Amino acid sequence: LFRGTLPNTLGNLTKLLELRIGRNYFTGLIPDGLFRIPTLTIALDLSHNNSVGPIPGEIGSLKNLVEFDAESNNFSGKIPGRLGECQLLQYLYLQNNFLSGTIPSL
Repeated sequence: LFRGTLPNTLGNLTKLLELRIGRNYFTGLIPDGLFRIPTLTIALDLSHNNSVGPIPGEIGSLKNLVEFDAESNNFSGKIPGRLGECQLLQYLYLQNNFLSGTIPSL
Protein backbone atom coordinates (compact mmCIF):
# COMPACT_ATOMS: atom_id res chain seq x y z
CA LEU A 1 0.00 0.00 0.00
CA PHE A 2 1.11 3.52 -0.80
CA ARG A 3 0.74 6.58 1.41
CA GLY A 4 1.15 10.32 1.01
CA THR A 5 0.38 12.67 -1.83
CA LEU A 6 0.58 11.84 -5.51
CA PRO A 7 3.65 13.44 -7.10
CA ASN A 8 3.16 15.94 -9.91
CA THR A 9 5.99 14.12 -11.72
CA LEU A 10 3.46 11.46 -12.74
CA GLY A 11 2.93 13.78 -15.69
CA ASN A 12 6.38 12.76 -16.94
CA LEU A 13 5.12 9.24 -17.72
CA THR A 14 4.26 10.20 -21.28
CA LYS A 15 3.64 6.66 -22.54
CA LEU A 16 1.31 5.60 -19.73
CA LEU A 17 -1.94 4.07 -21.00
CA GLU A 18 -3.66 3.49 -17.67
CA LEU A 19 -3.10 4.32 -14.03
CA ARG A 20 -4.80 2.20 -11.38
CA ILE A 21 -3.85 3.31 -7.89
CA GLY A 22 -7.09 2.65 -6.06
CA ARG A 23 -7.30 1.26 -2.53
CA ASN A 24 -4.22 2.95 -1.14
CA TYR A 25 -3.75 5.79 1.34
CA PHE A 26 -3.17 8.70 -1.00
CA THR A 27 -4.13 12.08 0.36
CA GLY A 28 -4.26 15.62 -0.94
CA LEU A 29 -5.20 17.08 -4.29
CA ILE A 30 -4.98 15.39 -7.68
CA PRO A 31 -1.75 16.72 -9.22
CA ASP A 32 -2.16 18.72 -12.43
CA GLY A 33 0.62 16.71 -14.08
CA LEU A 34 -1.71 13.73 -14.24
CA PHE A 35 -3.81 15.51 -16.84
CA ARG A 36 -0.82 16.19 -19.11
CA ILE A 37 -0.32 12.53 -20.04
CA PRO A 38 -1.54 12.40 -23.65
CA THR A 39 -1.54 8.59 -23.81
CA LEU A 40 -3.67 8.09 -20.68
CA THR A 41 -6.61 6.57 -22.51
CA ILE A 42 -7.66 3.29 -20.87
CA ALA A 43 -8.29 4.13 -17.22
CA LEU A 44 -7.57 6.54 -14.41
CA ASP A 45 -8.50 4.81 -11.15
CA LEU A 46 -8.07 6.92 -8.02
CA SER A 47 -10.81 5.15 -6.06
CA HIS A 48 -10.87 4.35 -2.35
CA ASN A 49 -8.17 6.77 -1.22
CA ASN A 50 -8.31 9.89 0.93
CA SER A 51 -7.91 12.48 -1.81
CA VAL A 52 -9.51 15.87 -1.23
CA GLY A 53 -10.49 19.02 -3.05
CA PRO A 54 -12.19 19.45 -6.39
CA ILE A 55 -11.76 17.26 -9.41
CA PRO A 56 -9.76 19.61 -11.64
CA GLY A 57 -11.32 20.83 -14.86
CA GLU A 58 -8.12 19.68 -16.57
CA ILE A 59 -9.71 16.21 -16.60
CA GLY A 60 -11.19 17.37 -19.92
CA SER A 61 -7.75 17.27 -21.52
CA LEU A 62 -7.89 13.46 -21.35
CA LYS A 63 -10.19 13.41 -24.36
CA ASN A 64 -9.73 9.70 -25.11
CA LEU A 65 -10.07 8.40 -21.55
CA VAL A 66 -12.45 5.42 -21.34
CA GLU A 67 -12.73 4.95 -17.54
CA PHE A 68 -12.50 7.45 -14.69
CA ASP A 69 -12.96 6.07 -11.19
CA ALA A 70 -12.77 8.52 -8.30
CA GLU A 71 -15.28 6.87 -5.98
CA SER A 72 -14.91 6.76 -2.20
CA ASN A 73 -12.60 9.71 -1.60
CA ASN A 74 -13.21 13.12 -0.09
CA PHE A 75 -13.54 15.07 -3.33
CA SER A 76 -15.74 18.14 -3.03
CA GLY A 77 -17.09 20.96 -5.16
CA LYS A 78 -18.84 20.87 -8.50
CA ILE A 79 -18.40 18.10 -11.02
CA PRO A 80 -16.29 19.83 -13.68
CA GLY A 81 -18.11 20.71 -16.88
CA ARG A 82 -14.98 19.86 -18.87
CA LEU A 83 -15.59 16.21 -18.00
CA GLY A 84 -17.89 16.33 -21.03
CA GLU A 85 -14.78 16.77 -23.21
CA CYS A 86 -13.77 13.18 -22.46
CA GLN A 87 -15.40 12.00 -25.66
CA LEU A 88 -14.74 8.27 -25.24
CA LEU A 89 -15.66 8.01 -21.54
CA GLN A 90 -17.75 4.89 -20.96
CA TYR A 91 -17.30 4.27 -17.22
CA LEU A 92 -17.59 7.03 -14.63
CA TYR A 93 -17.58 6.38 -10.89
CA LEU A 94 -17.94 9.37 -8.58
CA GLN A 95 -20.08 8.00 -5.73
CA ASN A 96 -19.20 8.41 -2.05
CA ASN A 97 -17.67 11.87 -2.36
CA PHE A 98 -18.95 15.36 -1.58
CA LEU A 99 -19.56 16.48 -5.16
CA SER A 100 -22.40 18.62 -6.42
CA GLY A 101 -23.86 19.56 -9.76
CA THR A 102 -24.73 17.46 -12.75
CA ILE A 103 -22.71 15.15 -14.92
CA PRO A 104 -22.13 16.92 -18.24
CA SER A 105 -23.23 15.34 -21.50
CA LEU A 106 -20.52 13.23 -23.05
